[in-house]
Amino acid sequence: MTKAPFPTVSFLDLDFYRVSMSQTLNWMEECIQNRRPRFLCTLNAALLVWSRKDPFLKETYKNADLAVADSTVVYYALKLMGTPVPEPLEAWQIMHQFIKKNYSKGYRFFFLGSKPEVVEQAVVNLKKSYPGIQIVGYQHGYFQGEEEKVARKILESKTDCLFVGMSSPLKEKFIKKYQPLMQVPVSLGVGGGIDILAGQYRQAPGWMHKMGLAWFFRLLLEPRRMWRRYLTTNTLFLCLFFKAFFKKNRLF
Repeated sequence: MTKAPFPTVSFLDLDFYRVSMSQTLNWMEECIQNRRPRFLCTLNAALLVWSRKDPFLKETYKNADLAVADSTVVYYALKLMGTPVPEPLEAWQIMHQFIKKNYSKGYRFFFLGSKPEVVEQAVVNLKKSYPGIQIVGYQHGYFQGEEEKVARKILESKTDCLFVGMSSPLKEKFIKKYQPLMQVPVSLGVGGGIDILAGQYRQAPGWMHKMGLAWFFRLLLEPRRMWRRYLTTNTLFLCLFFKAFFKKNRLF
């Protein structure tokens, strides 16, 4: 497996590629031309925290073909560590920008994840927004026990890009196990990206993104579901960051 030809910086035992949005989109196109299965991984604070306790996640992220900083929080952490990356690259934005830029080229897309009615609405919305878009398949995320069947469905679709809107580590396990079978040039886990396409919830305003408060906006929208995750993961991430920062600067 050949990784992306970009410089990297190390943080919390993982490598982040120093790439911009345009470089990432161009790399995705190159993957489609080469027809070799590739996994694009976007790492936010929660995934970094979970990878510290989950050997599978850590190994998966270390072996990703391209790993980028997803979220302004991670972006500023890298900057404060003296190892900056060009910009934060959220999975949802990568998916959206790639579709917007390249749908007219005839690239083939497959959407996997979310509830049946949600992924169906996402497809309807995309077809309205991008006439002629080649959506060669979609599948809801509740297919326990039928993973190989779904993987073969993706293989038969001959898709160029697979966007997986499932939680971690479900999406990582599915992509890693079935990537050799599916033979998809670009696989990207997009978290709640399919829900956004379906209009299920709004994105944070631009100023909140810039200040690293997108997580807070989502917390306001879904307090019951998100408060525990953000309270624990954000706190743990800050602890990990300060420990790494102090160690690097020999402050203790």
